[in-house]
Amino acid sequence: PGRRQPRVMVDDRAEPLLPAEEAGKLRSALRIDLSVGCSRGGVLQPCRRKHEPPSREARAQLPLGPNEHATEGDICDMYARLGWDERDQLGAVLVLKLALSLTASGMPTYTAEPLLRTVAAAANLPHCHLLLGMRSLQISFGGGPVHVLSSRQGKVLHRLSDLHCLTLAVAVAVEPATLMALQAVDAINR
Repeated sequence: PGRRQPRVMVDDRAEPLLPAEEAGKLRSALRIDLSVGCSRGGVLQPCRRKHEPPSREARAQLPLGPNEHATEGDICDMYARLGWDERDQLGAVLVLKLALSLTASGMPTYTAEPLLRTVAAAANLPHCHLLLGMRSLQISFGGGPVHVLSSRQGKVLHRLSDLHCLTLAVAVAVEPATLMALQAVDAINR
């Protein structure tokens, strides 16, 4: 009864958390070697063999994510008709695929939203509008079409851990290797 709550002091002056040089060191420390396989038991395992990247036609047939019937080709075709180049099309596919994968693996939506906005910015996509819910995701880029995707939230912690590491690596990359990141998402989701 006699304990008092400590007073919390708020400083309104905004200062960077790290000096620019330290932030650069942190960014380079977060780089992830995507030539390693998925984690099993929390440890990234080196790939046993080199995989030939799938052709654009093969990638077009891949599903966008868990519990979703749209394919990568559907999304790329939609943005190709709007005049987007291939790099931007793949960037949009990556954001959509990560959104579905992160929510299906158990990441809270309030954590996924800012992370996905950062990935979209790293991929130089127009302003990303996100509304993530427990069962549906609404995502659009700039004034483009709104993607309404179905999701079923689960708890697959080893997959969530790998996806989170991958998403952070893409988010801090100066020029993310979108195709390589898409291949990594596919490998993690298997």
